Amino acid sequence: MIWSVDSQRWSSGYAKNPHLTIDDSRDSWLGPWTATWFTGLNGDGAHTVSGVVYDIFGNTLATCSPIAFTVRIEGMSNQSVNGFPTSGTGKWGMLTFDGTNAQATAVSQLVDGRSLPYDSYCGGSGATGQTGGWQVPNFNTACFPNGPHLIYSGYYLGNISDPYLLSKTFTSSDVSGNNIAIANHYSVQGSVATFSTTGTLAAPLVAGCQFYWATSPTNTNTARLSVSGGVITVHLSSPCGLAAGIPVYLRNLQWTSASGQATCDGYYRMATGSGTTFTVTAPGCPNGVAATENLEVDINPYFVEYVDRGHIAVAATPGGSTIPLTSRGSGASTILQRIRSPYWTSSGANGEPGPGPDFAKYGGGLRAAVGHIFQWN
Repeated sequence: MIWSVDSQRWSSGYAKNPHLTIDDSRDSWLGPWTATWFTGLNGDGAHTVSGVVYDIFGNTLATCSPIAFTVRIEGMSNQSVNGFPTSGTGKWGMLTFDGTNAQATAVSQLVDGRSLPYDSYCGGSGATGQTGGWQVPNFNTACFPNGPHLIYSGYYLGNISDPYLLSKTFTSSDVSGNNIAIANHYSVQGSVATFSTTGTLAAPLVAGCQFYWATSPTNTNTARLSVSGGVITVHLSSPCGLAAGIPVYLRNLQWTSASGQATCDGYYRMATGSGTTFTVTAPGCPNGVAATENLEVDINPYFVEYVDRGHIAVAATPGGSTIPLTSRGSGASTILQRIRSPYWTSSGANGEPGPGPDFAKYGGGLRAAVGHIFQWN
């Protein structure tokens, strides 16, 4: 039994053990056979899964009907890859969060898991920058057989400073129904975001602020906190309309329960608030908890509902229902969010010092995957 995703083998199951060891951890001996596949591996967009059963001589015994589905997890591949030819020679380009030419040919362009040859014929040696990212201006599809292929576009993250905040602007004309049109928003489902505006926000959205444990080239707002007697007291570097009842989202306090739950993190309402200090009641958070390595404080937060690569909606609470927008607002509005996992590797990888899968500089290179069919003859 061979399972495939987008016409590429994913894993195999065998009726009996013909070998001493399994070379691929995804494979299994004996039935019943199941395959686990993370839907984010191949990027957002349309995908197909199928399975074929063979006998020991390679003859096809049965074919499972292909199942087509659409992945809408991150928006990563759809927002990042901004050019790719499916015949002849053309541009293979990728947009990056910070708009820099952050790539290295050896790891940034892969076809079916293999690096693009570094030569002028296939185009790998001509990789260069483009406005907002990198490109291979003359990628030659004739270097690969006709048919479906999976292309990977890499993004070197080592030059990004944490926390990395991305802001995107929109106007009233970008608001339609409950959706907001924001090109290349890079939001993931459930992303925490805040809004600001030079005029009025689309009702009932309220302006908010974000504060972090440290400054960076994209962040000047900092926060520190203390915990005592079931009360978390937060001190901010600047005011943000603090008052009792204002919603706040606290993230990455350095405490987990015996079951591994981050019991201090979460969505709160301020118990008190004035100037640059507020408190929240958190009876499950023990005295002395620290938040020095990755603290995030979001005032008037919203939680993104990914619609497509150019549109989002928002909820008022984590996992909540979509907020109906009753007006379109005025002036120039901005949505602010921290770019974090799943765009890079998760917590604990490569010596990451603090809690949460949030550090770009400790993560592995991003891979935006897109399926394409080459037809060059």
